[in-house]
Amino acid sequence: MVIAGRSAAALYGAASVANNEPIDVLVPSGQRFGPVSGLVVHAGEVAANDIAVRQAFR
Repeated sequence: MVIAGRSAAALYGAASVANNEPIDVLVPSGQRFGPVSGLVVHAGEVAANDIAVRQAFR
């Protein structure tokens, strides 16, 4: 699972996410995760070289 979308952009300072907004996460296609309160779960593929650790989050 990785942080995705606006939530990931916020970790890089490109956007902001309000405290009451859910966090976008990406899980591999075919993997079930959730529902979890406070998360918006997306499914898809991400290349290993597109994953970075920022502020202790993938």
